[in-house]
Amino acid sequence: MCGLPVTAPSPGALLAVFFRGLDLLDPGVVAVTGWRPDGNDTSSVPEYAGVARRA
Repeated sequence: MCGLPVTAPSPGALLAVFFRGLDLLDPGVVAVTGWRPDGNDTSSVPEYAGVARRA
């Protein structure tokens, strides 16, 4: 059987809709642990965040 791989949008892509019309700052909408990648916390947290400013 042949088919296409199943894909789903990332949680960040789903949440980016809330930032429409705003300038989304780096690193964009990412897992909250991605905001301080130089830290020692390597745990996975199912929470995402983003920071934006008015255009």
